[in-house]
Amino acid sequence: MGDGDRPVTISHVARAAGVSVGTISNYLNRPDLVAESTRARIEAAIAQLGWMPNVAVRALRRGQSALVGLVLSDLSNPFFTDVAQGVEQAASEAGLTVILCNSDNSPKREEQHLATLGEYRAAGILITPVGAVPAEHYVELLRRLGSKLVLLARPGRRGGMQIPWVGVDDVHGGRVVGEHLLATGRERVCFVHGPTHTNDHSPERLEGLRLAWEARGLPADWISSLEAQGLHLHDGVEAGRRLISALPGPTAVFAANDLLAVGVLQALHEVGVRVPDDVALVGYDDLELAHVVSPPLTSVRQPRVEVGRSAVRLLLSALTEAPADHAEIIFTPQLIVRGSTARRGVAGPESRGSGRRGSRQSG
Repeated sequence: MGDGDRPVTISHVARAAGVSVGTISNYLNRPDLVAESTRARIEAAIAQLGWMPNVAVRALRRGQSALVGLVLSDLSNPFFTDVAQGVEQAASEAGLTVILCNSDNSPKREEQHLATLGEYRAAGILITPVGAVPAEHYVELLRRLGSKLVLLARPGRRGGMQIPWVGVDDVHGGRVVGEHLLATGRERVCFVHGPTHTNDHSPERLEGLRLAWEARGLPADWISSLEAQGLHLHDGVEAGRRLISALPGPTAVFAANDLLAVGVLQALHEVGVRVPDDVALVGYDDLELAHVVSPPLTSVRQPRVEVGRSAVRLLLSALTEAPADHAEIIFTPQLIVRGSTARRGVAGPESRGSGRRGSRQSG
């Protein structure tokens, strides 16, 4: 509580954190403007005082519920469970309740979930779209459902339409992988990705990989690609078995996520192909399993929980009295180097790449 028995207000939080009310507003609406150390002080003050923004109250006054719909494309992927954790944390702090929906990469199920959330008059919807859905589709949903919308991991600026979104710079992620592989002497790489109809960011990661080759003046056809049937472990095993028939062509494999990478690793182990001596291997997401496989997997780390928390921040911005017309928060992923890409005879202890987290927001 604030002074005496009065409710805690934004002013109380500002005083406790030693910042202005405007800084607290930026923390909620434009977090990229607030230094990390300042955010930490604000979060400590919020936790100490038990303050929650009046987002839920505003939603109820508009005839909406204090619910947020989180529609994820594949909840079986640990990446999305971590994103969901961040969403739930930030929504709870704001007095909102999250309804979790799993589309299971089905456009039909996605539409059903959105219709249900509309019936519940959800204050906002956070969604990882299934496939490359045009922005116009979601703008129409906004109009029909009367809910605020934030896209997770897919750009919200298409065809003149603008929707708030949170994502990761996957072109950068692919490029740092390429630069690392070239630095370790691997110039022929196979990129293993999911089905083209899924929303797995493979095109951006492949683009970054190719940029690294272009910068060295290397032939584009030294990069090949292999489409897996899905994005799970068993899909990686199946893709790895097909890849073996192409050996000794590629000297490295870059998988679009860690699940595929570990599946490929298993397939290579089955036939005695040595990683990294014969083939280097890189994943994406830096899931916990990347630490425990043998050899430990080099991977690209994404701030998964923070992606979820940031999506809620954008939603809170849209639910405030003066939201921005468009906002985006883009994180810079980080290469984590481990044993799966070490040179022959060289140990590969975990080390951090030079990538740093970054975010920006535009109105």
